Amino acid sequence: MRKFYEKSEIWFAVMWIIIHVVGVSVADGISESIGMPSLITLIFSVAMAAVLIVFMKKNDFMEQYGLCKFSGSYKAFLFFVPLAAIC
Repeated sequence: MRKFYEKSEIWFAVMWIIIHVVGVSVADGISESIGMPSLITLIFSVAMAAVLIVFMKKNDFMEQYGLCKFSGSYKAFLFFVPLAAIC
C-alpha cells in the first residue's frame, strides 16, 4: 500500500473510494439477505476505518492529515465549537 501511496496520492484516494462504494454496496446486499439490515455494512465500515488508521499511524501520516492533538490556545479552539454543533 505504501508504494502505491507514494506513486500517486490521488489514485490511492480514488482506490479507497471505489473500495468503499463497492464494499458498502455488497455489504448492504449481504446484510439484507441475512435479515439483519446494516450489520455487515457496519462491520465492513469499522474494519475499513481500522485498516486506514493503522496504515496512517504506521507511516506517520496522522499529523499530516490533521488527526492529532490540538496544539493551539483554548481561545483558538472555540472556533471549532460551531463545527461540533453542525456534526
